[in-house]
Amino acid sequence: MSALFISDLHLSTAQPDKLEAFNILLNDIGSQFDSIYILGDLFEEFWVGNDDITPPNPEILAILKSTTESGIKVFFIKGNRELLLEAKFSDITGVTVMDDISEIMVAGQKALIMHGDLLCSMDWKYQLFRKVITNSLVKFLISMLPYGLRSRLAHGLRPGMTRHKNSKTDAMMDVDHRTVENIMSEYNVSLLIHGHTHKPGIDEFTLDNKPVQRIVLGDWYRKGEILINDGDKLEIMGIEDFLLTFSKAKTSG
Repeated sequence: MSALFISDLHLSTAQPDKLEAFNILLNDIGSQFDSIYILGDLFEEFWVGNDDITPPNPEILAILKSTTESGIKVFFIKGNRELLLEAKFSDITGVTVMDDISEIMVAGQKALIMHGDLLCSMDWKYQLFRKVITNSLVKFLISMLPYGLRSRLAHGLRPGMTRHKNSKTDAMMDVDHRTVENIMSEYNVSLLIHGHTHKPGIDEFTLDNKPVQRIVLGDWYRKGEILINDGDKLEIMGIEDFLLTFSKAKTSG
């Protein structure tokens, strides 16, 4: 089995090169892998519904649709930009929307994948906001609003979220290690893969008397990382390096 993992792309019209890289990754390279996992924050703007026409959302949806129609399996976990996204997202993209915390097999071992915002438990204001906005009744009421009003509501949240982000301490911006340990122990896994914090790296530690690993994917604002699972092998590469390697292989072939 082989798979690609990406997170925090934050695709927007401000970075057309990233949108092009996303298209190449899915439609030109994706067929080489059994599965592609997008671990949240695919969009830069808050998702407000399947009728969201904020550029470049229609193009992003078209890329996802063409990928899944070609037979490639794409899985998606909601990020904090997609808290209002519904399972019906699958109807227009063919993408499988997974639970916020999902268990899969990676490199021959049971692993958890998630966006990562739930791990930042010290940021209690955000966790409260998340709990309210993802409440089924609240989501239903918001979905009943006209598109224009939903769009204005989402854009109105940005200034407050930005102010809150700027007021966070370093500890609030990162995961709470006790929360990481509790979730990994609860699911009895030795591998956790997530994004959200924009602090890429590999955290190796001991849990329940066994070695475990937490892999954090970086955002695409800057370099951006991709995690490649090929059989029992795990490799992290910068997205640009990965695309360059593919381009050279294609040319030489």
